[in-house]
This record gives sequence, structure tokens and C-alpha cells, in this order.
Amino acid sequence: RAYQNLCTVICVELPHSVLKMDDDDAYELLRSYVPDAEARESGEAQETTALDDVDDVRAALPETEVTTVVRIDSSDDDDWQPLESTSTWFVPPVGDSGRFERMSKREAVDAKLHALVGELIPSRVGADALKTSARASWEMTNAGDSVLKLFEACCGEITSEARRALRTIPLRVLRERWARVPIGTFGIDSGLARALVALKFDVVNNAVDVVDQRIALELLAYLCVQLGADTIGGCGVDVSHASISATARSKLWAHVHKAVPAVTIMLENSLRVMARERENTEWQDSVGLNALLLTYYVGNANAFSAQEVGERLVRTGCLRALVNLFIATRTLPFAE
Repeated sequence: RAYQNLCTVICVELPHSVLKMDDDDAYELLRSYVPDAEARESGEAQETTALDDVDDVRAALPETEVTTVVRIDSSDDDDWQPLESTSTWFVPPVGDSGRFERMSKREAVDAKLHALVGELIPSRVGADALKTSARASWEMTNAGDSVLKLFEACCGEITSEARRALRTIPLRVLRERWARVPIGTFGIDSGLARALVALKFDVVNNAVDVVDQRIALELLAYLCVQLGADTIGGCGVDVSHASISATARSKLWAHVHKAVPAVTIMLENSLRVMARERENTEWQDSVGLNALLLTYYVGNANAFSAQEVGERLVRTGCLRALVNLFIATRTLPFAE
């Protein structure tokens, strides 16, 4: 628990505080922190799940990328403790500090933020824990709220694309938490609602950021598969109790119900892209994810909401968009 609390402070609360500072104050706060750039390659090999799906983060950063590596060794041959590290956090390695002196203050802070937030993975803050004691630790320390605030702060960054691009890292932690323990404080009810609002998935218009829209779509689709796989013909994560599973599905269904207008817009956009660029496969991915959401939506409707489902699909134009897509793809090689 102490290690999880330490990781929460360093990888979540510290970056969140830095995001609220001006460049001068943030630079001074992080002046002594120089991540070990040479450890980057070995760190990626050890934690392959820590930085996947963040190509947009790397593209937005200065050329000099940095990463701090905390050793995670599962070997039983030594007595190494998780609070130990292969590098010292706040003592600059010899010859390393010059890398940041060549950057502007904003670039240096962005690079160091990337290193700090890049260390945030579910296991380090207890997000993937299934044991009762570990789950209680996540609740008691309000780790979920801290990660949510970091995610919202990254989404709200409009002056720095590098900082905004970091939003996928805390979201991955929340996603894994909701998939394993969907019920609880800042769970799939209020927590997921906050995440979708931060991504503006509740705004029904074509002006919403396409990347944010895709992130929200993939998040919902992932949770639909994990929590409702047996209702849509798949295999997801086992939820510990049947009543919890039913409650989680019901809460997720409410989010999908609210997202139907946004799904309709995305399906209509896919139709337009398909008409212009028939060979472009990007629209196929979008259609597949939206179809998954709608399958969950229909498959998990109960006796009281079944009529409402049909009316909503017709009223929003979603059914019409689905029919048009079905007709448009009938001559394509993958039509079956």
C-alpha cells in the first residue's frame, strides 16, 4: 500500500499540480528532476503495457525523449523491494542535466511531465487489484479521483499539445479499473461519466475533436466487451458477483444509451468517408466499434427499456444510418 501511495503522489498528484502552475514555477519545481534517458530502452522492455497507444504523446514532445525507470523484478532469486530503484529520482545523472538546458522552460517541463506520467500504469496505483484489501486501499486513498483529475486536466490543456496528448495514460488506468472493479466510488457510474464529459462525448455535433471522439468510442467499446461479453457473443473479464455484474451492465447501458446520438453522427461520417475513399479502411474500424456499442445496447435492454431502445434508434436516425451502411457495403469483398 505504501508503494501504491508513493506512485500515486509521484505519477498522478505531482503532474496534476505541475499542470496548474505557470512555466516558471513548474520549471523550478522540476529543476532537480532529470530522468535517466539511457534507461528508456530497457524500461520499455520491462513494462510493455505502460506506454502503448501513446504515439500521439511522443509525436508532440521535443526530440529529446526521457523516461524514468523504476525496476519491477518478479524474480524470486533476490529480496529486492519495490521501493528500491535502479536510478535515483531527484539526483541528476552525470552529464544529463545539459539536455534540458538546451530546451525552453515549456519544453523541459513537458518532457519531464511525460517521464513522470509515463510511469503511471494500473499495477503501480492498485487499479488492477482484485483482492479486497487492495480494492479498499484504492477507495480509501481516493486514487480514482486523483487519476480522474489528472485525466481531466490533460483533456483541458489547449495551449500544449504535448500535455494534452498525455490524457491516454491516466485513462488507461481508469479503463482497467472499471473493467475489473466497475462498482465503487468513482466507478463506472460517476467516474465514466466524468471521463466522457472531459472528452466531450456528450456534445452532439461535428465540431468535436475527432481524436477525443475515437478515444471515447474505444473506451466504451472496451468496457462493453469486458463487462457484457457473454451478451454479445464474446469472452470478457469475470466479475466477482452476479449482482455486481448486472449492476455494472445496467450502469454501462445508461452511458451507451446517452451516446446513441454521437454514434449516429459517427456512422453518418463513415458513410461520407466511404463514398469518397472506398479503399480507406479507417471507416471500417469506426463502423465496427459503433456496431459493437449498438449490439451491447440492444442485447442488454430489459423488458422495461426494450421499447425505448427501438424508439431511440429510429428517432436519432441511427437505424437509418445502419441500413444505409448495410446497403453501401453489399458489393465490397468483406460484405459477409
